[in-house]
Amino acid sequence: AFLAAGAVTACSSDLRARAIALGAPEGSTRTVPYGVDAAFFGGAPLADDERDAMRRRLGVAPGQTLVVAVGRLVEKKGFAHLIEAVGGSSQLHVAIVGDGDLHEDLVARARASRSPVTLAGRFSRKETRDALDCADIVAVPSIVDSKGNVDGLPNSLLEAMASGRAIMASRVAGIPDVLSDGVEGLLVAPGDASSIREALLRLASSTSLRTQLGEGALRRVTRDLTWERVAATLEESYVQARTLAKR
Repeated sequence: AFLAAGAVTACSSDLRARAIALGAPEGSTRTVPYGVDAAFFGGAPLADDERDAMRRRLGVAPGQTLVVAVGRLVEKKGFAHLIEAVGGSSQLHVAIVGDGDLHEDLVARARASRSPVTLAGRFSRKETRDALDCADIVAVPSIVDSKGNVDGLPNSLLEAMASGRAIMASRVAGIPDVLSDGVEGLLVAPGDASSIREALLRLASSTSLRTQLGEGALRRVTRDLTWERVAATLEESYVQARTLAKR
């Protein structure tokens, strides 16, 4: 398939390197990250009563810092390490939006580690947007799982960036392509619970840092990661492929 293609795209530099290693021509293989609906996720904030209702649904108590994570409950999302990271914390509360095969395992982990965690279940697109809008911090703790699977570029990361949230994410796969440490968020080693905890507490203790990183994330989305911008790059790839096909 690679040899027959006039152009090859990958959603992260990591996947581009893997494609080239499998035989994709380097000169016609490019990284094109996913886009995000910036108008939807960066729209008007919730009214105070709606915000309060969503935060109650996510299980956060008054005075706690709400950390929201979104994704399927599978190993590569790294939620087990996030749960471990907040064990015994009274300052942080983690709400994980999504469902999957690891639900019972994550419940047991949270109970055993005395971690303040709400497994909120599957949300609609609007409910996910509202949960991100209520978050003080968004966590994207992705890892390479035991079978070698890893997120190319998590949609939840782009949605959090478009929401202008402060983000803590793993330095893995396509995440560092769009999020620079200290500019659009904080990056940590994948699977390192102590580093996750340190980064979350650092964000929890500084409203100004959260604001700075959230604004940086939104600027990056506006500049490079709207669907309009990404579509233009994909159109360039189609033109390249068509040109090569005529040779």
